[in-house]
Amino acid sequence: MSFDNEEKEISIESLIGDICRYHHGQHREAFHSLGLHHGQHRLLFQLWKHEGLTQSELAAKMEIQPATLTRMVQRMERAGFLSRRADEHDERISRVYLTERARRIKTEVKDRRIRLSERAVKDFSPEEKEILTNLLIRLRENMIGKDR
Repeated sequence: MSFDNEEKEISIESLIGDICRYHHGQHREAFHSLGLHHGQHRLLFQLWKHEGLTQSELAAKMEIQPATLTRMVQRMERAGFLSRRADEHDERISRVYLTERARRIKTEVKDRRIRLSERAVKDFSPEEKEILTNLLIRLRENMIGKDR
């Protein structure tokens, strides 16, 4: 199989890189008009499911580094999507809550995410979607070193 006009071999690594780049660009295009930066919609989805989580809990659920989550929360707090409040039982713990601005965009964010997902697999059969999902799960596990 060839790639570009240079007749390079397609490697899994180059395909993953291309997919990530296209994914990032499409998400930027889809969510920027709502005031969201790349990955921030994932944080909103976590809070729409479980509002009031700690930053450590959110980082674990999103499988990102706590420092990355902290920067994301700070940025989203400045943009008016989130607020942090001390835990009522332990003031050393900070919990993250949605603002009204975040609640207002929930349906639109969900709709845009569905459209992006549908676009990515628009000509795949249900069986191909299932196979792809299973392969991607295995690939992710391999990359993070999880043994099945």
